[in-house]
Amino acid sequence: MKKIIILITIILYIVCINAQSVSYSYNILSEEGCTVNFTPTYIDNNAYLIVSIKSENLFFSEQPTILLKFSDETTLQLNGEKIATQSSSCSILVGQVMVPVSEIKTTAKFPLSEDEIILFQKGVIKIRISTLPYTHERVFKKDKIGFEIASLFKNAKYKNKDF
Repeated sequence: MKKIIILITIILYIVCINAQSVSYSYNILSEEGCTVNFTPTYIDNNAYLIVSIKSENLFFSEQPTILLKFSDETTLQLNGEKIATQSSSCSILVGQVMVPVSEIKTTAKFPLSEDEIILFQKGVIKIRISTLPYTHERVFKKDKIGFEIASLFKNAKYKNKDF
């Protein structure tokens, strides 16, 4: 039994190390519930933060913005561009009633400078994403995404140079 637990722990550790994005879920069962995924990447030696949102009704406008507040109370505004929006829908049979279920996945990219990437190491305590029909805002009691985004940028930069 002990060997199985150690094996599972090692497998989970390897999966977590190889992950290339950071995500969080917010109010999953409510109307404003969503899952936000951040993927740091370099395109032509320029740093970008790719942000994807899965939700029932949230999507990016043509010129999305993100406001970030870090643990030292500094703020950063990122202006980006919308890449894509996809929607899917289906129905679930509950008893004898068909219940419609829909999901929207919207993606945008936000350019970053090297100085802005360093700010993420301080830790993100608040994020506001301009989405439609209403703005997505999340406050963290402790950093959940900042340090991970900074380290993923570092890994992506080295991967780009190692080719």
